[in-house]
Amino acid sequence: MKSQDRLGAALLPRFQIHHEVEAGHLELVPSGPGPSDRAYYFVCPEEKSAMPTVVAFREWIQEEAALEQSTQG
Repeated sequence: MKSQDRLGAALLPRFQIHHEVEAGHLELVPSGPGPSDRAYYFVCPEEKSAMPTVVAFREWIQEEAALEQSTQG
């Protein structure tokens, strides 16, 4: 979903945003990967950046981004 003001996107269960979507405050974005010329940023509180789960997620995201970049030339 993305905000009406185009301030960002989030992954949320639809049941949590049902009313906002119906009211037009949020809209669903197409699912699935797609090319983008925009950057992605990984952000987390500094004090949590060394947590094993955060490290594992960050590394996975970086690997996925590298794979995607290598397939696009």
